[in-house]
Amino acid sequence: MRPVSAGTVAAMHGMFYFLMKESVTMKDEMAEQLKFEDHIDNCKKSFEAAIEGYDVLSVPTFENIIALTMGAMKAQDESKPLVCCQMVSAAARHSQMLGYHRESTYKRDQDRNSENKRRIFWCIYVFDKMMSLLLGRASYIQDFDIDVQWPSSASDPTIRPWDDAFCYMIRLSSVQDQIYNKLYSASALKAEPSERAKRIQELELEMEKCRKQRFEIDPSTIDNPSLFDICQRTWDILYYSAMTSLLRASSSLDKGAEIGPRCFEAARLSLRSHLKCFPDYRDSDIFTISDYANWVLLYSSFTPFVVIFLHAIAATSMEDVKLLEEVVATLQVARGVSNASERIYSIGANFARVARGLVEAQKSVGKYNEQEDSLKLGDDTRKAHVFNPDITQDPSIGVDMMDYLTYPEAQDMSALFGSWDSGQPTAMELFGMGNEAHL
Repeated sequence: MRPVSAGTVAAMHGMFYFLMKESVTMKDEMAEQLKFEDHIDNCKKSFEAAIEGYDVLSVPTFENIIALTMGAMKAQDESKPLVCCQMVSAAARHSQMLGYHRESTYKRDQDRNSENKRRIFWCIYVFDKMMSLLLGRASYIQDFDIDVQWPSSASDPTIRPWDDAFCYMIRLSSVQDQIYNKLYSASALKAEPSERAKRIQELELEMEKCRKQRFEIDPSTIDNPSLFDICQRTWDILYYSAMTSLLRASSSLDKGAEIGPRCFEAARLSLRSHLKCFPDYRDSDIFTISDYANWVLLYSSFTPFVVIFLHAIAATSMEDVKLLEEVVATLQVARGVSNASERIYSIGANFARVARGLVEAQKSVGKYNEQEDSLKLGDDTRKAHVFNPDITQDPSIGVDMMDYLTYPEAQDMSALFGSWDSGQPTAMELFGMGNEAHL
């Protein structure tokens, strides 16, 4: 009799953990009869112990990949993006070692498990690509080395929309990765302005293809329409967040970044989508505020908030200030979920407070063109001069920033603007990550 592998044990406990947790959340009758809540904690501890073992992390097997993928989901669910990244890294490495990224592997498959392997690969792919732009690093799985087909959609009309939605997320995550590679990576930042402009146009077309694919999904026959509606509003946040990051990428970094009306509009749509989506999670019997903080806030860029902040202080727009403050009010509700969500709230509150102070004082920052609704960020603004705590008063606008920020807050804002100018603030900077090391 063949001994049971560590990966099988880990995968088994992981599956039981998620199945029991889902049954309890959905208030399934069986969960009450069998008292799943009494067993979830023990199953969780066994899963954690198994998944951090050497064999699971180092030996490429299908069972180990399943265990690591569930480990990534659990880490994200517990506000541990760096642990999630470690799990995704190991799962990506295993899947490539086993050839799950090549279609020829599935043609040779003898265990009739091809579709499950295909789906687990694409699940890892989505995790990896979406974290690329967020963490400010190249993805582990490179598109030029992939020829595996997307998962097939079920013939059952109640399930098919979910499969179509999965394929939509594959495409969107791929474009997000391209945004990082072509516009924010070290080599991309050295590209000529004309080349960057060309890349932005090409990626806009890719984003439009994503949008078209999204609206081709027919949810009329789906088995859980209310749940699908919440997911759709979540996709709006991710889509417009990515679009803002794309349009914000200046095509002329050498002469100062310029933010145009389409970027401002994408940023507003992202923040308004957030305001529409948040009540769904807050009032849901299925989802929680923690789910929103961990799966939406930590997966969407902070760029839309910064873009609207800049528009507010450049155009002295009280409408923008109110939008920022509405978003901060929702962040306040989620601030207690984790250190990361607390930091997001703190940063957002500081931005909103500064925006209100400057707008009420009618002090405009930056070179704003009202007719074109565009903002030119000169060298001083791009270096966050106005937020530098060592230069407490900007003579160009006559405002003492220490009226709105403490010294550490101003220092923090200055650092964020410095990294934002050269690309995307990494999650390490933005979310204060780095303290979590284990599941």
